[in-house]
Amino acid sequence: MRRTGYNYDLPAVTVKKNADFLVQSIEVSNDSRSEELRKKEILETINNLLRSAGQAEGIELSYVEGFLVPVNVNDESLRFEDDSDYVDSNYVEIYVKVALDGDRDPKEQIADLRKFIADAGLVGRTEIDASGRIGLSIIDPGQYRYEIIQQISEENR
Repeated sequence: MRRTGYNYDLPAVTVKKNADFLVQSIEVSNDSRSEELRKKEILETINNLLRSAGQAEGIELSYVEGFLVPVNVNDESLRFEDDSDYVDSNYVEIYVKVALDGDRDPKEQIADLRKFIADAGLVGRTEIDASGRIGLSIIDPGQYRYEIIQQISEENR
């Protein structure tokens, strides 16, 4: 650590793994005057997304509960947030995940993900906005723990 020129931005070891999913965060929002109608239209739109995902190969909808878990519209964990920028507006943040196929061009898979979101069956005054960049996800990253520990051990030797 006392060496001059040491680059603290680089990890001591690196373990490269292929991602399992492309992930896009989306906000499903609605600004109908009635709170009950807003929530109903948001849930119907999410149900439409779930039906479409069920018919498509490798697409899942998730939300964050410490980690990504499958969307269940009957689950109380699905949170309706108040939109601070607009009166009488709510949104639900969910994630659209697409299983990566190593035999296909990643750009095509990104285009398919964007098309899935754009083709959503919107209900009433519901809108969908993709937020942030498309990310990558690995299933159970903890499975690589011992490989990382081994790399650190070798680095220390």
